[in-house]
Amino acid sequence: MLIAVLMIVNCMFVYQISNQVAKSVQKLSTCLKKIYLFLMALLLNNLRQIRKRLLYGIYNLNRRHGLDFCTSTQSVQTIESKIRNKLESELEPTELHIFDTSCGCGQCGASFGIEIKSAHFNGKKTLQQHKLVNTILKEEIANIHGISLKTDPT
Repeated sequence: MLIAVLMIVNCMFVYQISNQVAKSVQKLSTCLKKIYLFLMALLLNNLRQIRKRLLYGIYNLNRRHGLDFCTSTQSVQTIESKIRNKLESELEPTELHIFDTSCGCGQCGASFGIEIKSAHFNGKKTLQQHKLVNTILKEEIANIHGISLKTDPT
């Protein structure tokens, strides 16, 4: 009988120890997950910084050695004038500003920023205003990399 009681006590003791070990492992696992996530965030941030520095270095290297992968200034003026003519004829804006936002040199023509104020935007939500401009500039948008819009009703 004494042996049976000792075995039961021993089993209870082993159960308590294993339960404590499981809790400790779970805490350790949670801690390791946090450390892993922290390290991954740190690595990702470093990769972003490295990418920025590489792109900035390539841009400066190209400018220093006269390498220019941009389109000619004439084509930028052509694209800009097409955009201006279409917007002025369709929307009759009270204010219209178009500027080249590509590659930092202001002469690429890969992307443009447009700020426009028109009575055609009155009573329309921003999304509707942008859709209207995008519809008007459908052909031009197909030939450039990107466009940034700021629309305002009068």
